Amino acid sequence: MFLQSYENDVRVTGVPNLAFPATPAVSELPALATGTVGVPNPVGRFPYTEQFSIGAQRQVASNMAISADFVHTLGLHFPRSYNVNARQPDGSYPLVANGRIMNVNDYGNRIHGNQLQLRLDRRLANNLSFQSSYTYLRLFQFQNVPVDKQNRNADYGPATNDVRHRLVLSGVYMLPFAIQLGAVMTASSAAPYTIITGFDSNGDRDVNERPIVDGQMIPPNSARGDSYFDTDLRISKRFNVRSRQLEILWEMFNLFNTKNFGGYQGNQRSVLFGQPTFALAPFQGQLGIRFDF
Repeated sequence: MFLQSYENDVRVTGVPNLAFPATPAVSELPALATGTVGVPNPVGRFPYTEQFSIGAQRQVASNMAISADFVHTLGLHFPRSYNVNARQPDGSYPLVANGRIMNVNDYGNRIHGNQLQLRLDRRLANNLSFQSSYTYLRLFQFQNVPVDKQNRNADYGPATNDVRHRLVLSGVYMLPFAIQLGAVMTASSAAPYTIITGFDSNGDRDVNERPIVDGQMIPPNSARGDSYFDTDLRISKRFNVRSRQLEILWEMFNLFNTKNFGGYQGNQRSVLFGQPTFALAPFQGQLGIRFDF
């Protein structure tokens, strides 16, 4: 898909858009200066994902089982955008001499992921049931906006959701008087973010250049923020009201008021470089009444 954006509101300027619904020539776009033109890519392909998995499960007790699964994922022909009229090393522009930005989706992005999933389940017995799972994930892809427009495959690195380790523990315990206590604990390693220099050193008007170390540009998403931890708790009691059920519940989120941050600033020129830009919700509690009929 070829996208060309240019400015001009007919209601303000009175200049008609005579090209629509035909596609204007590239040389006419600055004069028309309005709206967005889209031209289908004749060799474009729909994105799709190939996936396979293999696993095993074994019962280790009368009420307990363990399982292990390996999942491989390959995503092909996902879109990525780049400016086909980006300035070249000699200072010239390949298509339009005035340097107009022309963004194209080339559908060449590949998403490659492998994950290992381990799980332990205990069915309800002696008033207790629980589940525990651990996931190791490695997810890589090309960056959506490449630094080098002539070598778009050079920007390959971890995806933004490449969280390597994730542990989830959950359980339910039946207290006296049919009071149900449930809890979920989630812990994960840090998500990645990209460090950029904060200035356009190659003149292509995309400020996405990364620092150079030992003569090589560091990979995208090579920095990591902080890990994540959260515990939620739920206490509930059900009452029979004739043929209906009434449930009173008390829920607590982020029970230990853990500080979980996100949105780390990767721009080296920012005063917030290396720091988070937001925090997730602190401790919260809510009382609820649920009536089933």
